[in-house]
Amino acid sequence: SYVADLSRMADVEALAKARLASAIVLYRMGKISLSEYEIRQLLRLEPELDESLVVRALLQLSNVHSTFGDFLLAEMEAQRSLSMALAQEDRTLVAYSHHALGRIYQDRDQFDQALENYHEALQAYRDLGNDHEALKVKLNLGPLYASRGQFREGVRLLRDARDEARKLGHRW
Repeated sequence: SYVADLSRMADVEALAKARLASAIVLYRMGKISLSEYEIRQLLRLEPELDESLVVRALLQLSNVHSTFGDFLLAEMEAQRSLSMALAQEDRTLVAYSHHALGRIYQDRDQFDQALENYHEALQAYRDLGNDHEALKVKLNLGPLYASRGQFREGVRLLRDARDEARKLGHRW
């Protein structure tokens, strides 16, 4: 019946959200393989899930693969996340996807692509008023510019990030 189908959909969504939350906690605890397992279990339900939840799961899976050093898989998952977020017109998930891609490209020494994605993420975070995430991007951009030989720009960005962190009440 229609009511039973709605109830099952709500149960599946709740289960998927719980699995994602568990995967994030496991990742932060350093239990990377267990985190990956939870995400893979969640993604088995993909056809029944809200696409924004799938994007978040793919971004977490991308983090897992980056941690394992599998940057090709990490990039593929982040690119898929970006495509899905753009299709949904979800600006927050687009920003997160660009941020993830920036980190992946930086790890792969593809500095031009890293810069492009970090700048996209930075602008998106600013547009959204998300100062905390914008600050994290600036902290990534500083060393990236320095690694490209643009030391003044790298130092400037790191000083800007420090000053912004102080204004936001973070200890530095």
